[in-house]
Amino acid sequence: MSFWESFLPVLFNGVLTTLKMLAIAIPGSITLGILLGVARVYGGRIAFLLSTAVVVTFRRFPLLVTLLILFFGLADLRIFLPPF
Repeated sequence: MSFWESFLPVLFNGVLTTLKMLAIAIPGSITLGILLGVARVYGGRIAFLLSTAVVVTFRRFPLLVTLLILFFGLADLRIFLPPF
């Protein structure tokens, strides 16, 4: 068995896991973005400050990096999520 024959199934599993994460993350991020935008425009002072803090904090992180930080960070707090 060659290297690629043993490596491709593992690589394919990684691609499927990434696509599953994206299928959850993209609609969730669109919804969260709309809610934060509405809070910044139409909310009161506290809603504006909280939504601005979230936007400034997570603006520079790619979505998958944020999900991986949450996944492994929550495990340090003894909150375990199933990896599909």
